[in-house]
Amino acid sequence: MNKGIDDSHWFLHATCDNTRSVRSRPDITYAVRHLQIYQKNATLEDWKAAKKIVRYLKTTKHLGLVLGTNPKEGYCVYTDTSHQDHPDGKSTEGYMIIFASALVAWNSAKQSIVAPSTSRAEYMAYDKVIKEALIGRYPRP
Repeated sequence: MNKGIDDSHWFLHATCDNTRSVRSRPDITYAVRHLQIYQKNATLEDWKAAKKIVRYLKTTKHLGLVLGTNPKEGYCVYTDTSHQDHPDGKSTEGYMIIFASALVAWNSAKQSIVAPSTSRAEYMAYDKVIKEALIGRYPRP
């Protein structure tokens, strides 16, 4: 039986602010998103994971995003999916869009429907990132 955390206010505060992590720290986006699954019934293990993220942020606050200066390099897109890692059977997808050696877009999100296979989950992620790359307001090479 999982025992919930008594001080859930701190845990909710640490995991609710996903907007800040998505916009400024792509290195913690997946971890924060994963912890959000358990924020209503956080266990001691979830608490320890949230504290690890905070410790990581404290030790890496000198790091930042480097913007590229060579537009001839063009676009590079990466995507990945973690198949059925949520309790409801849905998958987590993530992507990065790089232009001129600069990270211009990234996201990690729970897919809206249950994918029957890893391949289908990957194709759903590809579809989303291609739309984002084509429709997004990024510089054109």
